[in-house]
Amino acid sequence: MLRLDMKIKEIVLFSLLSAGSFLAGAQSPKKEVMPISPEAAALNKVVGYPVNFSTGAPDISVPLYTVESGDLKLPIKLNYHPGGFKINEQSTSVGLGWSLSSDIQISRSINGLDDFDRDIGYLANTDLRTYYQDSGCSECNYPFYTTYMTERLASGSFDGAPDKFNYRLINKTGSFYFVKNNTGTGYFIMPVPYDNITIQYTDNRFIITDTDGTVYYFGSGGQFDPNNPSQQGLELSGQKGINGTWSDPYTSHITTWKCKQIVNATKTENLNFNYTAKPDMVYKRNAEKIEYYSNPGPCTLGGVGNLNNQVSPGISSYSNLIANYAFYNLSSPKYMLTYPEGAVFYLPYLTYTGSTYQVNNRTFSTTSSDFPLAPPVTVSALALEKITFRGGEISFNGTDQMFSISIYNSMAGQTSRVIELKNSYVSEISMDYPKRANGGNFKGTLYLDSINIKVNGVSFEKYGFLYNQKTCFGNHLRGSDAWGYPNLSTSSGRGA
Repeated sequence: MLRLDMKIKEIVLFSLLSAGSFLAGAQSPKKEVMPISPEAAALNKVVGYPVNFSTGAPDISVPLYTVESGDLKLPIKLNYHPGGFKINEQSTSVGLGWSLSSDIQISRSINGLDDFDRDIGYLANTDLRTYYQDSGCSECNYPFYTTYMTERLASGSFDGAPDKFNYRLINKTGSFYFVKNNTGTGYFIMPVPYDNITIQYTDNRFIITDTDGTVYYFGSGGQFDPNNPSQQGLELSGQKGINGTWSDPYTSHITTWKCKQIVNATKTENLNFNYTAKPDMVYKRNAEKIEYYSNPGPCTLGGVGNLNNQVSPGISSYSNLIANYAFYNLSSPKYMLTYPEGAVFYLPYLTYTGSTYQVNNRTFSTTSSDFPLAPPVTVSALALEKITFRGGEISFNGTDQMFSISIYNSMAGQTSRVIELKNSYVSEISMDYPKRANGGNFKGTLYLDSINIKVNGVSFEKYGFLYNQKTCFGNHLRGSDAWGYPNLSTSSGRGA
């Protein structure tokens, strides 16, 4: 008789797992980017802030099962990244900070314009090349020989920066970039850091061959089908067409290529991945930001705003302000504070009381005509549904909220193991504005509370998780540090 000893493991995750904790020192200042799915964002986080001794990020993982098909082995485990959370961070289908090791994919961060834009993208821009041959023209602006070439890069009308691609394989993660060749008409793909892997891109599909000969196929390839990107293993961001599909190539961008198949070096074994579409997520493009403006002489509070030259009390809007006063003559440091729903302009001015000078701020409202808000961005994401292999299949149950993982053994003709996930949402007291800021499908932030591993219907292992604090993150929050992490000023916005 087989005896299964029940192991109960409780993992108490202290401040490193706190929703309010952050390790911002190693991060770069935030910038506006095209929104991507939470699973793709989790991969970017792992690549940008790896778990190792040099970063100080500990390895927090829960092993669940290992797929074995001949010499192909795919460990399935839940990994937690202890790097803190930005105020607009979204939870994956298993919980905030957690990701599945079996969610093998390539994600993309768009720098400037879309690399694949057939007219003005990085790959189409023949002005860029690896090596520039000196033309011998002493009056030319080397390496760009005409002002026109320089201007269209500086203005952003042509793409001058390659996008960053992050990848996850079975046993490694990394990045790569497209690099133009010496003529500017072709390219090669460079892994960063360099790894002796081969990366190919053809027909809307990436193929990566690892150093051991294992081949990974990301996306199914072929002509893009705007009506059914999930069957091709593609995640998209941008604006959908009026017919509700991704039919416009200028407003839709592929941001993630999901792994569709893994084949071993001898081509005798393979793992196949199926996906299902998640409900669309709709985000407001305008993130919270501050833009400061200074006069040529910022050390003095001169111009409009000094004691003898105040703005008329009857002016309260930004449009009236700049209609009556030259912007360059407004006192510094003036700044514009932009929220997802609009913007407010702040102008400093001097007052004199008794023998004391004091700098105050006066606010001016804006309208959509002053600063038109960018249209909302739709993210069409995919959830891993099934992995099939010789000897069985693994089913991942739940799209936005994964509640179980089932392992089916085809030799025995039964489900041999079930992993039950208990998770819960943390939401705001009022969800009206959070839904407007994060999309109508927004339920709050999902947290993983416990895992129960059952073998042949009997509980075998249990894990429980305690968090120092649970917070509802999303685009509805206001106030952050320069890197986008929460601070004492973070609070929930109420909208306009």
